[in-house]
Amino acid sequence: MTPYQSPLLVPGLLDESETAAILKCSLAKMRSDRFYRRGLPYVKLGRNVRYRLEDIQTYVDSHVVRHEKAADFDNTKITPQRSPELTHPCSSKLTHLAFAHKTDPGITPSN
Repeated sequence: MTPYQSPLLVPGLLDESETAAILKCSLAKMRSDRFYRRGLPYVKLGRNVRYRLEDIQTYVDSHVVRHEKAADFDNTKITPQRSPELTHPCSSKLTHLAFAHKTDPGITPSN
């Protein structure tokens, strides 16, 4: 046995670093998920933590987001509207005047 070979080499079981690489997440996230009892199910063999390939595939399959129906953007035109009640309290008067100037040519920023 080489020094890099795991003594608990069971086909279909991956360690946390291999699993994190597959899921493209950090080891810290894997460990946090185990601590808070969320995420992937895992196998505990002594002090060793392993993940089954089947569980990883099931976990990924259960987190697929499917959209019911895509919006028809050709027939629907969304125009942003600005409401004075919803403006940020830190915005300046010039911002409102500049916006009003675009919609009403009679208003100038010097007013």
